Amino acid sequence: MKPSPHAVVRTVFALLIAAFAAPLAAVAADHDALSLVVSYSAEPGDRVELLDALANQAAGRFAKWQHDGVIARWQLLYNRYRGAGGWDAMALLTFARPADVARWSAIERLYPGGLAPREAAFATTIDTVPVDLARSRREPKEGDTPVYLAIPYKLMVSPEEYLAYADGYVLPQFDGWVGEGVLAGYRIYVSRYPAGRPWSSMILLEYRSDAALTERGAVVAKVRARLKNDPKWKAISDNKKTIREELEVAVAQELRPRAAAQ
Repeated sequence: MKPSPHAVVRTVFALLIAAFAAPLAAVAADHDALSLVVSYSAEPGDRVELLDALANQAAGRFAKWQHDGVIARWQLLYNRYRGAGGWDAMALLTFARPADVARWSAIERLYPGGLAPREAAFATTIDTVPVDLARSRREPKEGDTPVYLAIPYKLMVSPEEYLAYADGYVLPQFDGWVGEGVLAGYRIYVSRYPAGRPWSSMILLEYRSDAALTERGAVVAKVRARLKNDPKWKAISDNKKTIREELEVAVAQELRPRAAAQ
């Protein structure tokens, strides 16, 4: 008896997961949560003061900590729309070594989330999530004016299975969007300790401009139509298994002092 089409799809999907998942454990073992996603929220009346404190004071400290070798890379974003995604600003911190994470924990005692106490008073919450930067690509071009989509997810599968799914299904789309000229890069963060947290994975998409972001729908459809000719990609696309649940998407951009942003 011939297997049903659904059984064939499930078998192909399982083989793809096995193929992609094999190196994932080794990749995860190479580092120990060497990135942090720090999100800041404020009451509406304190939002301006919080963003100014981050852009004018905290950014200088992040730059100094990078110069001193505590932080390898850092970036500050702000949420364009109050309430979307549940945060007003976000710091993305990456460390070169586990020992540097320990140095950061000592800094946190004096500067929660990188803020001095008088600056932290403008925040209602400072939420720090230890993450692995599991996948990334960035190819900026001169003239880019980046705008970001921060997309949090609740995972319904193990991180290994999720990353195998990302490698086989998600990244081919992202790479297609880069090829179409609208996307400058992407990052996939996976939470190290997801229990009880609002999200367990976050994708950060860097669009080249607002104009590029407006092309999102058309480019998504174009790239997916092309990928349907790839049997491996189509097998994953046709699989009905729930991998993740998308949460509220935020539109963000680089946080700079207001005078510099004008």
